[in-house]
Amino acid sequence: MDNIVCGRLTSSSWKEYKNLRLEGLQKDPLAFGGSYESEVKKSENEWKESIEKSHIIGSFIDQKLVGVICFYFNKGTKTNHICNIFGVYLNSDFRNKGVSSILMDKVILLIKEYKITKKIKLTVNTKQTSAIELYKKFGFKTVGKLINELYINEKYYDEVIMELQI
Repeated sequence: MDNIVCGRLTSSSWKEYKNLRLEGLQKDPLAFGGSYESEVKKSENEWKESIEKSHIIGSFIDQKLVGVICFYFNKGTKTNHICNIFGVYLNSDFRNKGVSSILMDKVILLIKEYKITKKIKLTVNTKQTSAIELYKKFGFKTVGKLINELYINEKYYDEVIMELQI
C-alpha cells in the first residue's frame, strides 16, 4: 500500500485515537491490558493526557487512523536504556497488507534515534500469534513467559515477554 502515512499523534487526535482504541478493546480484548468498560468512561482530558504521556505513532490511510503503536522510555538511571512498546492495534480491515510492518519499522527507527536506548521490550498475549510473528520478523526474541497475566471474561491468559537488542 503506497498511501500509508505514519506519524506521531498529538492531543488534537484524541477522538480518532479514542475511537480506534475502543474499537480494538471491543473487537480484540485479548490484545490489551485495559478494558472497554473502563476506557469508554474516560473524559476528553484523560484521552489527551494519555497521548501526551506516551509516544503514540499512528498509521493513516487516506487520512484515517487505522493503527497505533505506543511506547515510552524508562526514566530510571539503571533502566533508561530500555524502551517499552505497548498498546499495539491495527484495524482488522488493514491486516495482512503490510501496514503493521511499515508501522513497526517506523517505530523502531524513531526509538533508535534515542542513542541511549539499547533494548526494546514488550509483552504480548500468547493467543496473539500474528503479533508474535510480526515481532519475530523484526528480530524480537522471546525471553520469558508471564503465567495468568491477564484476566478477561472469567478466564486467565498468559503473555510472553519479548525483547529486541539494538
